[in-house]
Amino acid sequence: MKEKQKCLRITNLILSFVVVAGMFALYRLFTDFIYLTNDDMYLQSIVSGELSGTPDAHMIYSNYILGIVLSFLYNYTARVPWYGIYLLSVCFLCAWIILYRCVSICKKWANRIVVVCLFVAICFCSVFRHITMMQYTVVAAFAGGTAVFYAMTMDMRAGKKQLMREYAVVLFLAFLSLVIREKVFFMMVPFAALGWFGKWIAERDKSKANIIRYISLLISIVCLMLVVGGIDRFAYRIGNDGEAWQEYKRYNKAREQIMDYNSYPDYDSNQEFYEELGISKASYEGVSKYYLLLPQKNYNGETMPIIAEKAIAIGKASYTLSERLTNVVKNFIECNLNYSDRPMNIVVYATWLCMIVLLVLSKNKNILCQLALLFIARMGMWLYIIYQGRYPDRITQGLYFVELLMLVAIFVLNRNVLDDKVFIKKGFLIGALVIICVPSLYVGINKAIAVKGENAGKLYFGTSYQQVKDYCADNTNNIYLMDMNSASFFTSSIFKSVEGEKGICNNLLPLGSWPCKSPLLTDNLKRYGVQDITTDLVDNECVYFIFKDSEVTPTQYLIDFYSDELENVNLELKQENILRTDAGIDYIFYQLKRIQ
Repeated sequence: MKEKQKCLRITNLILSFVVVAGMFALYRLFTDFIYLTNDDMYLQSIVSGELSGTPDAHMIYSNYILGIVLSFLYNYTARVPWYGIYLLSVCFLCAWIILYRCVSICKKWANRIVVVCLFVAICFCSVFRHITMMQYTVVAAFAGGTAVFYAMTMDMRAGKKQLMREYAVVLFLAFLSLVIREKVFFMMVPFAALGWFGKWIAERDKSKANIIRYISLLISIVCLMLVVGGIDRFAYRIGNDGEAWQEYKRYNKAREQIMDYNSYPDYDSNQEFYEELGISKASYEGVSKYYLLLPQKNYNGETMPIIAEKAIAIGKASYTLSERLTNVVKNFIECNLNYSDRPMNIVVYATWLCMIVLLVLSKNKNILCQLALLFIARMGMWLYIIYQGRYPDRITQGLYFVELLMLVAIFVLNRNVLDDKVFIKKGFLIGALVIICVPSLYVGINKAIAVKGENAGKLYFGTSYQQVKDYCADNTNNIYLMDMNSASFFTSSIFKSVEGEKGICNNLLPLGSWPCKSPLLTDNLKRYGVQDITTDLVDNECVYFIFKDSEVTPTQYLIDFYSDELENVNLELKQENILRTDAGIDYIFYQLKRIQ
């Protein structure tokens, strides 16, 4: 009997692996996989050594433990796109685990085939876009959501060895979510906590031994959070640059608050405030409109929190509490009908409808309790992120994903409630397949075609930035600083590596965005003799500023800032070279010179 069960487990593992592998292969044939935002490009540049000159584990937004692993791999060879491979591998692993769990509950091959077809359809509709447009925030949600799903579908009455294996899977998935992005892991916590509570309520065996089993997993998760989070925080405090990292983290936390949730307070209305911080109007405009943070000393770990506090106060004064709550309700409705979240939201709503029908047909109190707890969790998280004022689809899609998996888990836990009503059960299952698959596929196919075109367009224009990187990688004696508005086509294939001598480009740095002010860039600039980050960029033969040749990428802000910073000095941006790329975008290379 044990041998037969072992053989069945292996069969299910192989089946689910083959299906997921085939699905990902078809995705790859349909379109290339790209990075959705420049955040992943920067994270990759940290661990690959592009930002600091050598591979580094300080990933800032991802955990230091993950940084150690990836930087080690890039130290081994930068020719392999390890960062993209790791993101794709996590998505693959999550899909494999979910499908394996689903086919494992099927006793007949006919049911396995139906489950596989349903999985492929729903996966295509709900996560296709996020596999072909990679973003680490969404991948963290995939890992966290899969951990919640796997925990909820565990058989708590299984043998000790099997239960330990189940715990290990949940802890590993939770670990992945934590090290990829801690904030996303904590977004999963309300779903996990209420889902686990609902599972306990429905548990028939409430013996002391079983209570210990439930509590053990909770304690293990808490310990995991403390250890993983503690290691990351400790890593930014030790070493010679520990104080520099603490300074940077204060600065960057405040910068996030300003850029993501508020905006820089208007200069003319707050001139005295800015002057007290030593910030001129030219400095303010360079930062607020053109992200010119790199050479600005007055934006640091002391001043940026003060600016953030001012921005928050202005934001609160703009609305009364009742107005803000009204906007939350309005934005909640708009957000839940948002086109960018389709077809994921359609799949979730259709699944909710099916589960409500199942509740009505079965009149099962456990389903009612579990659905109610899930509803509390989803409403709490949705209202929280909307009240905070920032909810891009890479955040909302993560909420939809864990919600969908919890609905599936609730069905798995209560799949036998209609066993004594065979005719009704078959009618429900057929109706559920139609309700979920038909509208989801209708929207999903159109969305997939749109994603394919969008990916192709982004890759086409993204080649221009890639050619800039290749140019810089071939000129390692110089350092190149790029205007942020000129980096608008900042994407590439996750499988693409730089064609330079070492496989990386470590002399192309941004003038703005979140990596600025970090010890990573500071150390890299020192390799080129830039000790004073403001004055040493002027009249320096190895320093070039890169601007896209267009009307929307002006250069005057750079001259205005330096003219204000270096008093009684006339400056010009002298054109030294122009790079004409295959996408028809030209990049001009300037040097900042004093006019004699």
